[in-house]
Amino acid sequence: MQFTPTQKSFAAWSLIAAILGLVLWLLAPVLAPFVVAAVLAYALTPVVDWLDGVGRGRIPRLLAVIVVELVFMVIVLGVLLLVVPILAKEVPLMREQLPQLLERLSRTLQPRLQQWGFQVTLDVATAKEF
Repeated sequence: MQFTPTQKSFAAWSLIAAILGLVLWLLAPVLAPFVVAAVLAYALTPVVDWLDGVGRGRIPRLLAVIVVELVFMVIVLGVLLLVVPILAKEVPLMREQLPQLLERLSRTLQPRLQQWGFQVTLDVATAKEF
C-alpha cells in the first residue's frame, strides 16, 4: 500500500504532536510553576507599563515591577489571611452536615432519576468510595 505525501505528512505531524503531548504530560509537575509565572507576568504587565509611563516623573521599570509584585503579594496574603480562618472553621461543620445533605439530595433526586431509569444512592460511604 502506497501512502500519498499528504498522508505521510499527516502521520509525521500526528506522531510529533503525540510525542510533544507525552513530553508535556511527563513534565507537567516541573512546568506548572513556569506556566503560573507566565500567566502572572502576562496579567501584571499592563500595570507595570502604566506605572512605567505615568506623568513626567517616570518610575523606572525595575521599581515598577518591584512595586507591582509587592502589592500583588500583599493582596494574595490578605486574601489568604481572610479565607483560611473561615475555611478552617467551616469545613469541619460541613463535614458534620454532609450525611444529612447527601440524604436530602438523594431524596430529592431519586424520583427524578428513576423516571429516566437511573438508580443512584447517595450516602457517606458511597461518597467516600467515589
